[in-house]
Amino acid sequence: MVYTYYRHRLSPQDQKAYDQLLNGLRHRQTVIDVPYTKLVPTDLMQGIIADHPELMDVDFRSFQYVDLYLKKFFRMTYTEYNSAAVEKLEHMKKLFLSVVSDDMDDWDKAAVIYDTLGSMIRYCFIDGITEHTIKGFLTEGTAVCDGISKMYQYLCGCCGLDCILIQGTSGGEGHAWNLIRLDGHWYQVDMTADLRMCEAAGHPAHVLFCRNDEVFAKDHFWDHSAYPACTQPDDYFDHYQLTVASFFQFSSSVIKARMNSSRKINIRFQTDTPVTRQRLQKWMLLMSITGVLSVVFAEEQQIALILLQ
Repeated sequence: MVYTYYRHRLSPQDQKAYDQLLNGLRHRQTVIDVPYTKLVPTDLMQGIIADHPELMDVDFRSFQYVDLYLKKFFRMTYTEYNSAAVEKLEHMKKLFLSVVSDDMDDWDKAAVIYDTLGSMIRYCFIDGITEHTIKGFLTEGTAVCDGISKMYQYLCGCCGLDCILIQGTSGGEGHAWNLIRLDGHWYQVDMTADLRMCEAAGHPAHVLFCRNDEVFAKDHFWDHSAYPACTQPDDYFDHYQLTVASFFQFSSSVIKARMNSSRKINIRFQTDTPVTRQRLQKWMLLMSITGVLSVVFAEEQQIALILLQ
């Protein structure tokens, strides 16, 4: 079940307006009556869409809010219903539920969903609206940050993980990414950035997977008061012990991944002993016998994605 973060923050009265509008959207009603609420109509609409990525047919660019004092309603339009997309969504749900096993902890679940979806989805524009919803992935295999984040959010919810959509800016442009709760703590996740960092690899890097606010605040900007804080110092690389400080530790990690039949491994180098691109290339040459195919290196973050045969 998708974690409805936006609804949880509303008063009981505003939740009534939320629930009535949500019910109308689910039934594709063109006119939806809503009870009194002090919420800004666009905020209410955006909150519902952020909570419910499955609402892929709502045309968020075109709706009207009509306030006639005693009668308040939304006038909605929808994109064309696509039965193939609905069937594909159900197929994706079953697929990911089969990929996520009962013996996995929350970290393992979050990682396998991230890697599996990341190997299937690509960043691309379609028609100005479809790519901002999960329909972009379901029909074209592509999406932009909104659609990518919503698809990850939806799949995490199906697999029992609390995951929400966060909206802000990055690089001076509007951007969307996720927050996910693991072992009671929230972490930042930006699959779009990780995919675009290594598009040719066919796998997302983990540069911005399960990191804290301090890491994200370097190039992401958001309303901190509107979302849970991510303050845990330990992150993905700490949890899986993927931080190395020498060639010996680096080679041991790669060999271990190879022995476990892994197709890739993300490694972080300790910042007090920074690795240059030239040094990493030498290490890769020495490791070529282990079946290393290629590497994507984010030198500023000191994180490498190693692809294996």
